[in-house]
Amino acid sequence: MKLFLKKIALFALISTAFYLVFIVIWAEFAPKYLSENIKHPLGMSGHSHTRMKEADTKKNIDILFLGSSHTYRGFNTEIFEKNGYKTFNLGSSSQTPIQTKTLVKRYIKQLKPKLAIIEVYPIIFELEGVESALDLMANDQIDLYNIEEAITINNSRVYNSLVYSWYRQLFKLDATFTEPPKLRKDTYISGGFVQQELTYYTGKDTFPTKAWKFQDSQIKALKELVEILKKNEIKVWLVQAPYTKSVYNSYTNHAFVDSTFSSITEYKNFNINSTFVDTVDFTDKDHLNKYGVEKFNKHLINQIKQNNWVKK
Repeated sequence: MKLFLKKIALFALISTAFYLVFIVIWAEFAPKYLSENIKHPLGMSGHSHTRMKEADTKKNIDILFLGSSHTYRGFNTEIFEKNGYKTFNLGSSSQTPIQTKTLVKRYIKQLKPKLAIIEVYPIIFELEGVESALDLMANDQIDLYNIEEAITINNSRVYNSLVYSWYRQLFKLDATFTEPPKLRKDTYISGGFVQQELTYYTGKDTFPTKAWKFQDSQIKALKELVEILKKNEIKVWLVQAPYTKSVYNSYTNHAFVDSTFSSITEYKNFNINSTFVDTVDFTDKDHLNKYGVEKFNKHLINQIKQNNWVKK
């Protein structure tokens, strides 16, 4: 029996080593069309690489913003700075609570915010979190939290890309990589915000009627995330940022969404009784333009002040 167990252990060890080496060789030398299951999106849209590098330099802030592109495009750190708040924006493209939890575990002791604002765009809770995981593995550090995250998602692309990103970090192959502050229509603003060139949504799209369907894993991760923040004596505010009425009105179960989030912690849906206009305040169906961001951030700051959530 002992001999059998030793053989099993040896086989597992050899198989693991073979897998690790194979992934690296395949990613480096196989044609792209044959290596779609291994991704390393270094410096892709959203300025994740620049943001994570800057996060390493920040300490003792007032407000931390977390969430998807609604976060890094919707919470302007310059506006909050002008109102006396020291902030940082840790948003990233398609970031789900699973990735947010990883980022919070990695950075919370350093940033030490008094208030964490988590943007909870409902569509994010329908995702498994694969694309966001690949983005952050390529553009942030690899540590034990990534392994925990990969096991939670349990997807081959995530496992493969984790191995390859770890290899590149181990040998510092991306150490000299830098992103330009301006990429196409986006400009990175210190503090993690991404300013888009001013454009206006046409409002001509139509959307079929449907209902939100949340992944249980994402709700579980959100609850765990809120618990981690509160254990660190950080006030938590869940916020559903404004998006176009044409999209919002196409969904039928907002009561379910609002009751789910409000049962977890403090929550506000800024789409209820919204004064935002599709063709004036938005750059596309999902995201606010410059003027929409200014209006939205003014509402946020007023509520923060009214509730005295960030004591000076």
